[in-house]
Amino acid sequence: MIVPIGITLNIETELDDAVSALGCRVGDARHSRFWFAEARHASIDTPTPLYDNRVAIRLRTGSFDDLTVTMHPERSEWLTGDWANSFDRDQFEYRISDQWCGGDRRLRASARTRHPSGSMSEAIEDGADPTHLLDTAQRRFLVACASSGPPIDHLVLRGPITSQVWDTSVRDVRQVRVARWLSDDIDVVGVSTCIGVRPGESSHDLAARASAVASDLRDSLHDAGCQTSPLTSKTVLALRVLAGATP
Repeated sequence: MIVPIGITLNIETELDDAVSALGCRVGDARHSRFWFAEARHASIDTPTPLYDNRVAIRLRTGSFDDLTVTMHPERSEWLTGDWANSFDRDQFEYRISDQWCGGDRRLRASARTRHPSGSMSEAIEDGADPTHLLDTAQRRFLVACASSGPPIDHLVLRGPITSQVWDTSVRDVRQVRVARWLSDDIDVVGVSTCIGVRPGESSHDLAARASAVASDLRDSLHDAGCQTSPLTSKTVLALRVLAGATP
C-alpha cells in the first residue's frame, strides 16, 4: 500500500518570534478549540491508556465542528475491508497516510465526521462521556481495526486547547501549514506539509521525494531563525499535560 506522507517539524524557538518569522499574523489565523477523549480510568501513572493503544479521539469546534478518530496501526494489514483505502462519503472522510515527525515515522488512519458549527458544544460543555457522539462508521472502524485495549465506552474529555492555523509557504516548500496549540500549560507550534503519491510512483521514490522535502523544510525553518524540536507528537504532549503528568 502506497499512501501520502505527512511531514511535521515542531519548533522550540521562542514561539511568538517563530510564528512572526514565518509570516503568520494572529489576525489571519483560523481559530478553533478542541478536546481529546481519554479512558476514564487514566491516572497520573498511566495518563494516556487510549493513546498507548494507538487510538486518539479529538472533538473540535470552530467554523464547523468535527470529531476525528485516529489510529496508528503497527502494520497496514490491520486496515482491512472498507478501511484498506481512503474514501469520502457524505460528511464522512477517511484517510490513510504515513506520518513523519522528527525521527518518528508511523502509519496513520483517521475517520472524521463533520457537523454544523456549534452542534457538539452542548455535549462537550456538559462533561458527559462523549462516546455517543461517535458515528456508526467510526465505531465500525474501531471494532475492525483497533487492537485490544481500553473499552471505547468509558471516556472523559480533556481540554480545551485553542488552535491557530495558517496555510502559507516557506522558501522551496510551497504548501505548508503552521499550527499553534495553546492552553494554560501548552504552547507548541508545528509546521507540516503533505507529499501526495504521483501516478505510477514507487514507495521508494515517494520516500526519497519526501526526504528531500523534509530536508528543504528543515533548512527553510533554520534560515527563518526557527530551531526545530525533537518533539515527535504534539498529541502525546497535550494528553500528558492535560492529565497533569510530566511531559
